[in-house]
Amino acid sequence: MNTNEKFNIKNGPSKHVLIDAFKYAYDPAGIINLDFKVEISKGEYAKLDDFNIIAISHEDGSGESFNLSGWCRINGSYYSFTAYYSTKHREGVIEFKK
Repeated sequence: MNTNEKFNIKNGPSKHVLIDAFKYAYDPAGIINLDFKVEISKGEYAKLDDFNIIAISHEDGSGESFNLSGWCRINGSYYSFTAYYSTKHREGVIEFKK
C-alpha cells in the first residue's frame, strides 16, 4: 500500500461505536471492533485490523464530523493514520503513514 495517499472510507461505524473505540483504545479488556471499509482502488477494499483511534476532534461543530488519528494493521504491517469521518454519512477520507 502506498503511504501518504488518501483513500475513501465507506460504510464505517456509528458515532457511538467510534467514541467507544476511542474511549477504550488502551484498555485490553475493552476491545471495540471497528468495521471500516477502505477503498484502495475502484471497487477493491482493504481490511483493517487492530484499528486504534488515539485522537478524535470535532471537525465542524455539527457533532457528526470528526478528525481522527491512530494506528492500524493492514495485511500484517502497521500504519499510523489521520482521517476525516462523517458519522452521519458513514464515510470519509483516510491517509496512512508507515
